[in-house]
Amino acid sequence: MCDKSATNIYKIQQNVIMVMYSYKNIMKRGSKMYDNKSTHILKRGICVLLVLAMVLPLVILFVYALTDEERYKASLAEKGFPQSYHETLWQMHKVYPNWEFEALVTNLEWNDVVANEALDGKCTVDLSMTTRLLLSKSYGTYNSNGTFTYKVVDGNQANQTGHINSTPLAVSFFMDPRNFIGDPRTIFQFEKLSYDSSVHTLAGIEQIVANSFMNNTVSYTNTSGTVVSTGERYAQVILEAGQTHNVNPYYLASKIIQEVGNNGSRSVSGKEPGYIGYYNFYNIGAYASTTGGAVENGLSHARSKGWDTPRKSIVGGAQFIAGSYIAVGQNTPYLQKFNVVKRPFYQHQYMSAVHDPAQSAYSTYSGYNKLNTLNASHKFLIPIYKNMPDRTASNVFLNDAVRVGKCNTQPVNVRTGPSIDAPVAKTVGNQNLSLSKGTSVEILSGYRSKDSYPMYRGQLWYPFWYNIRFTGPDGRVYTGYVYEDYIDTDANITITKGASRTLGYTLQPTSSTDKPMFMSVDSRIAQVNADGQVVAKSTGTTTIVAFLSGGAFDIIKVNVVEGGQNPPPSGGDENSPTAITSPHYEVTSTGYIKVLTENTTLATLKNRINKNSYIKVFDSAGKEITDSNARVGTGAVVKLISNGVLVDTKTVVVRGDVNGDGLVNITDMINVKSYILRTRDFTGAYAQAANYKNDPKGTINITDFIQIKSYILNK
Repeated sequence: MCDKSATNIYKIQQNVIMVMYSYKNIMKRGSKMYDNKSTHILKRGICVLLVLAMVLPLVILFVYALTDEERYKASLAEKGFPQSYHETLWQMHKVYPNWEFEALVTNLEWNDVVANEALDGKCTVDLSMTTRLLLSKSYGTYNSNGTFTYKVVDGNQANQTGHINSTPLAVSFFMDPRNFIGDPRTIFQFEKLSYDSSVHTLAGIEQIVANSFMNNTVSYTNTSGTVVSTGERYAQVILEAGQTHNVNPYYLASKIIQEVGNNGSRSVSGKEPGYIGYYNFYNIGAYASTTGGAVENGLSHARSKGWDTPRKSIVGGAQFIAGSYIAVGQNTPYLQKFNVVKRPFYQHQYMSAVHDPAQSAYSTYSGYNKLNTLNASHKFLIPIYKNMPDRTASNVFLNDAVRVGKCNTQPVNVRTGPSIDAPVAKTVGNQNLSLSKGTSVEILSGYRSKDSYPMYRGQLWYPFWYNIRFTGPDGRVYTGYVYEDYIDTDANITITKGASRTLGYTLQPTSSTDKPMFMSVDSRIAQVNADGQVVAKSTGTTTIVAFLSGGAFDIIKVNVVEGGQNPPPSGGDENSPTAITSPHYEVTSTGYIKVLTENTTLATLKNRINKNSYIKVFDSAGKEITDSNARVGTGAVVKLISNGVLVDTKTVVVRGDVNGDGLVNITDMINVKSYILRTRDFTGAYAQAANYKNDPKGTINITDFIQIKSYILNK
């Protein structure tokens, strides 16, 4: 390409020069024929040509110099995609160059969208498959009268089975397209749902239904209770339904399986008492109400439509989907779940399960994959919202959070990553690393699982993980990942009933302009708004979660007490400080007190902190240090406590002490070398300690190793 472009530029230059030469000869030969005005015009023309001769090649060279990546990302910007979408879509384009991405600019505010979809009944999750952070305890969704049960939207209330309301944390994750457009297994929730004969085939439908009750010829019970065999295959009926009503038949097949399961359900048995011979393959109108359960209401709808055969239900349901959803702009699985295109918004939504589009997309993907048609010309319509998070932050930390806790069960495997499928970490002796009940841990950060599939396993069963540091059974300090539900964090802040408090936060990197979202696990006790302001509603303890749409999170426990029980707003008595301060150490807004020197004792540390009578110091395992002569190492936690209330907390950083023993020696030097060679990692306070040169950007490199080595030798 470069050689060709250079040749083209050369030819252009030569042509321009020839034109200029011709003009020069004309001027010489015809100088007597032209007056001064004509000569002036000619000269101006020559000047223009000279400029073109110089500039035009540069313009052409610039265009040719753009890489394929730059040109493609520029085209995405022209379509309306924000920068936070570009890299992911570029990576997908490289693998699937025939895919076409179209931006759906909704002009809806991101925070408003999440808040509205999190209202009662709009988005649900299966009670048996999720973590507490996805199960809503907002007003009207949880019984706090002593039964302490969830409001079942679709299922059995008495047995506490079925779907219940999901939290804003769940809604934000499943609504953010950027969590799914980078995975071919989930991107098909954005595929346009029109029929395409070049892509959609009978063989493809057969692949989708291969492991279901529809891998067969149609046999059904009629309204008289007689079994009828038609001889036609389900796949053929689905294909005809798609052709007739211009609907993607792969979507129809996937949707049926999503709604009634691989083995079918009462909705398609034809044997439901009171509804013998009626079928509802898409569960249209199947919602619980005061007049009946979801199945009964769905079959009542089927009877009203005359769907007394599987064919009528499959074809009639496709007509309903086409006319009621696709025709009005809800022409992707995502838009059928999240109505952000048709007023009134957040109504007229086909399904309630918040994860349904992502899960049904997997079925569609599987069909294409088995047919080797993934690289066909698939078209995707991807929503864009106003003021979406820019996704530049990787972590969020609540400034008031005390990131210590204890394991609440045993044994708990410690894994190498935030995933149930990640390998179990090993001790130095190559034994599986696990936590026993009661083990104290330091919480470094919170992550959402990187597992996408199976959906229930990765995103609903085990979605939230802590990166922790703790002392292992062999006395060594280890780091790893543990499922969030297995760690009980210490209570953090206390607020008087009726009072409020705004939570501060820090992002990593600190340069990020992201803004986290906030959620109360139990809004009956405390509510929190978009700015992190907590309002205490009733006595009790709840958890406030700050989270990023990409999955990172942090937790703080809030204890709400009656007015007479609560300390003053400062968090302690009238004379207590509101924050840890020191004239000797740097106390950072990111949660550290630094930079201590090695061999710093408890007595020395406390003497160098203002109002140290309110100070307690704990080691990295959460045990209080009481010996005045005991060394304080990196990872120790300094707490400001007044009248039993935790007011502030900071983590100790001892310069060069990367193993937390309070000393700087050959072990620390070797550990830093291992980091540089990428055979180990540092996080939190330990990364701060390894940054011996105190680089503001936090980089750890050979300079730190040399300086630590020099310090040890000179000691």
